[in-house]
Amino acid sequence: MRQGERALVKKIVRIGLSVIISLSFFLYVTFKIDWRLFATQLRDINYGFLLAGVASYFLNYVLRAFRLKILVSSADIPFRDLLSINFLHNFYNRILPARLGDFSLIYLLNQFTREKVNAGVRIFLFVKFYDLLMALVLLAFSYTMIYGLDFMGTGIWLVSIFVLLPCIFPSFVLQIPIRLIARFEKWKFLKKIRSELVQWLAETKKLETIRIRACLLGSSFGIWALIVVLFYLLMLSIGGTYGIKDTLFATTLANFSWVLPINGVGGFGTMEISMAYAFSLRGHEFGQVLLSALYINVVVFMTTILFAIVPYIKLLGKGRSRNETHHPNSVSE
Repeated sequence: MRQGERALVKKIVRIGLSVIISLSFFLYVTFKIDWRLFATQLRDINYGFLLAGVASYFLNYVLRAFRLKILVSSADIPFRDLLSINFLHNFYNRILPARLGDFSLIYLLNQFTREKVNAGVRIFLFVKFYDLLMALVLLAFSYTMIYGLDFMGTGIWLVSIFVLLPCIFPSFVLQIPIRLIARFEKWKFLKKIRSELVQWLAETKKLETIRIRACLLGSSFGIWALIVVLFYLLMLSIGGTYGIKDTLFATTLANFSWVLPINGVGGFGTMEISMAYAFSLRGHEFGQVLLSALYINVVVFMTTILFAIVPYIKLLGKGRSRNETHHPNSVSE
């Protein structure tokens, strides 16, 4: 079997497992939930808290667009395009299984900003490292507030510091593989990789000013803080009273389920169970949290779709205009 065929088989197996596992979780949630109680909660929604939650979700996208503005090399990219990229990226993340939507960021950067694929990969990695860093920091902070600085809490803080290194000193981290590969440059493919890494090194050095580091850290922290605010407000909208400390700990812990390559469409099933489990660690009733988690996931899923409608139409329009421009029968004026 050729390498390309093996990669295709692995991809199919990964998607298949993702669908089976996420479907199993979803069926579990379906049979576990008291649907009458769920319908009662929906009738008693506090729309003030619901709208405030949606507003915080929109601000989350604004901060993501601001962070992307820092990372994208082209200074003349309209902010609305960067906002559109984030709307669509999260939309694809939601509808595609097995975390395949993650890589849509690279494609969208190429379509909207004309960033080359290698530059898109570099930006993608920066975004992922900063997201992982903030998720770990919030988890470490909330864990320490609740349980104190025990062995587990110290371990989470140490991992956070380790992840901080490629965020704050990316050029230093990149120099390690560059020097290692230099010893084996007789292989052409390694020489090509080293050349690419050297180019990345030059680009990342531009991001190592105090101002840019502060902006990236601040915007990334704001993004993850707003996720917690979103969950807290949506819980309040259906009368959930779980406390801000427990919400910070449980939602941050539950968000790590999105890292796993087993998510199905919308994260339905995996997200609800992970959140219910995280809250149950704090003594909350599993079934009740399951109801709240399903409601939150439905609201976030529908809002994600609504936010993506206009950017998706815009992207389709760009695709058509490019096809017409490059069509062999088109006539230039």
